[in-house]
Amino acid sequence: MKSNLQYETLEFNNLGNGKIRAILLKFFYFDFEVKELGSFDFCIENGAISADINQSKLENKFAKVLTKGISNLTSSLSGKPAIYLHKNSGIPLIGHNAFGIIDRNSSIIELKPITGCNLNCIYCSVDEGKNSKKVADFIIEKDYMVEETEKLVKFKAIDNIEINIGPNGEPLLYADIIPLIKDLKKIKCIERISLNTNGVMLTKSLINELAIAGLTQLNISINSLDAVNAEKIAGGKYNSEHVQKMAEYAVKKLDVVIAPVWVPEYNDKNIPNIIKFGKEIGVKYVAIQNFLNYKFGRNPVKQKPMDTFYKELKNFETKYQTNLILDKSSFNVRDTKKLPVPFKKNEVIKVKLVSLGKLNSEKLAIGRERIVSVITDKKIGQTLKAKIIRVKHNIIVAKEV
Repeated sequence: MKSNLQYETLEFNNLGNGKIRAILLKFFYFDFEVKELGSFDFCIENGAISADINQSKLENKFAKVLTKGISNLTSSLSGKPAIYLHKNSGIPLIGHNAFGIIDRNSSIIELKPITGCNLNCIYCSVDEGKNSKKVADFIIEKDYMVEETEKLVKFKAIDNIEINIGPNGEPLLYADIIPLIKDLKKIKCIERISLNTNGVMLTKSLINELAIAGLTQLNISINSLDAVNAEKIAGGKYNSEHVQKMAEYAVKKLDVVIAPVWVPEYNDKNIPNIIKFGKEIGVKYVAIQNFLNYKFGRNPVKQKPMDTFYKELKNFETKYQTNLILDKSSFNVRDTKKLPVPFKKNEVIKVKLVSLGKLNSEKLAIGRERIVSVITDKKIGQTLKAKIIRVKHNIIVAKEV
């Protein structure tokens, strides 16, 4: 009697010596021993386990292995522990700045389905990539994210909502990106879906898939057209010519925004060429961002004063006859009713630590249907008192007292 273990988001590799690796969504894995499933002959073909054993018995045994394995995932991107947020995890998707769902009381809802990046940019505001000091990565189940997003959309009760997929890192590393976009597109009142990418993983076929799935806009962070300088800014291998070609192709299928970060001393001379390139290929906007210093980001230089930044943009607008100073109206962003914040600043609460946080200084707790990021050195499982120090946009941060 042949039985099979085969899943859409999970595949298996035989490591030899009686060990199997289960790979979740391409970049997250856990290892287990064959004997945990029982004593039988098996083989692995096309990512599935085939064995001479009763199907229900095999599934029941693997269910226990899966429960244990999911709580002990590792990211192959960073080599760090990975936390999988799914419907049965009990961890809400609202409350943290690095992953999940963020609502800034506007018609744009931000989704962060994954952490991790294939680049190591010198200016990264969220400290992603191979040199990151983070202690854990996060990955969110597609169906869970879609369900929670739909709840927020219904709460807003307005038409023409935009979803922006802009994680701390690169969204195209999220293996379920096409199914995610397809399912989001089905939600009533979602009219636009945009995605922020460094462009490295783009191909013509992927751009076609994204457009067919329902993506309406690509925001590509091209920081230099010069190959050597582009790699310097990216902190490693970066095919500038490929990214430019993909941007040129994408404008035929989608709205495209080129979004360079202007890093003083690094790409000052490249900004004019990026503006001209954007105009030549017909992008919607060249949305130049001012590099800003962040406490937990990478800060290779001191940020340019905002008044100086806008003055220089104004000069570029005149010289190149294009709109560079953008605001809410440029992207049809409207204010919406505020999602209630269940905590008050300076409130002292009692919480139980349930997970690692992204940073070494934090652990995660759950309270009032929110993730609470707790600044503490206590261990997971411990209960403590913490003072709420941030509540803006339902990003909840507390400090142990």
